Amino acid sequence: YFKYYVISTFILILSILFFFLKNKLKEKLIISFGSLVFSFYFIEIIFQISENKKKTNMSRFDKNLMEEYKKDNPEFVTYIAPSNFLSKKNKYLPFSGVSLKKTFLCDENGYLAQYRSDRYGFNNPDKNWDSKTEFLLLGDSFVHGACVNEKDTFRSQMEKLLRGKKFYNVISLGYSGTGPLIQLATLKEYYSKVKPKTIIWFYFEGNDINDFIQENNNMILKKYLNDQEFKQNLNNHQKLLDEKLLRYLKKEVTNKQMNIFRRSVENFIKLQLTRNFLEGFFYKRSGINQIPNDYEKVLKNMIEFVEKNNSSLYFVYVPSKRRYINPKNNTSELFNYGKLIELVKSNNIDLIDLNIDFFSKEKNPLNFYPAHRDGGHFNEFGYQKISKFLIN
Repeated sequence: YFKYYVISTFILILSILFFFLKNKLKEKLIISFGSLVFSFYFIEIIFQISENKKKTNMSRFDKNLMEEYKKDNPEFVTYIAPSNFLSKKNKYLPFSGVSLKKTFLCDENGYLAQYRSDRYGFNNPDKNWDSKTEFLLLGDSFVHGACVNEKDTFRSQMEKLLRGKKFYNVISLGYSGTGPLIQLATLKEYYSKVKPKTIIWFYFEGNDINDFIQENNNMILKKYLNDQEFKQNLNNHQKLLDEKLLRYLKKEVTNKQMNIFRRSVENFIKLQLTRNFLEGFFYKRSGINQIPNDYEKVLKNMIEFVEKNNSSLYFVYVPSKRRYINPKNNTSELFNYGKLIELVKSNNIDLIDLNIDFFSKEKNPLNFYPAHRDGGHFNEFGYQKISKFLIN
């Protein structure tokens, strides 16, 4: 709340000074300030109108979802980020979604992305767990498949490309709302089910360190970091996890319907859409917390686990769209990019830096993202081209 105290103090000082100004100057300042405020809210109204169609569609979907969740066994669900459970007491901490359900993910490309979850709640064809696995993908929403349908995800695109040469099975353990520590824990939980030859670990610069800082405060997750043998054996408790997730989803969608009007008013008052639009131009160069010392412990833990199981590891650095919205942001300081790359290299992990190895060679990197400004994940074209690059 420090910034709010600073702003309040600043406004108070200006208000006091205002009383000592001449009347004509007061009038000019009031007109100027009023015009500025009016302009910002006019822009916000324009953004609200442009978002109205999507909000209307999502509102209809939420109503359908609410009706569906009244059933004991709903036919479809939405994804739920594991981070929602970090601050709660958990007998079992889930790392994925409800199993064997039609699952809706997100909308950045003009449609609500969906897939049918596998037996463990991940975005894979369920049969993939019964086949020999060559590649296993780890990561957050990019690896989960946000915001494209199952056929356009990294997993699906890579599998298609590999099958052109020889049959290769690919498993994705990626899930939205996870950071490096949950991803390490997820690998330890499910690795033995497929024993892949190669693990491709995606790191998203936009939030992975911030996610790790939150995860590192969770007692269950700390056990994965401090004890190589620790497991929750989640694969044996999927029924209990499904029940837990469904209870949470039912409660969440009910609360969302009750609070939707209040949130809309709050967002308008806060000029939320206007601020989001301007964020890319005025984003802080660091843009992220400093890399904690324990993050290197995750890297070393991952290396130890992979080597122990005779697999190979590739670290894929995924840049933020902000780098390309405003070229001035594309620096080694943004998101501690330079420090993170050096840390990975110093631990002798095979590195694929998409910022340098892929995007720097493209004339317009924004072609690989949704056209509208809010779409921060790749579009179908982006997933396809980057998958081909990774395989080659």
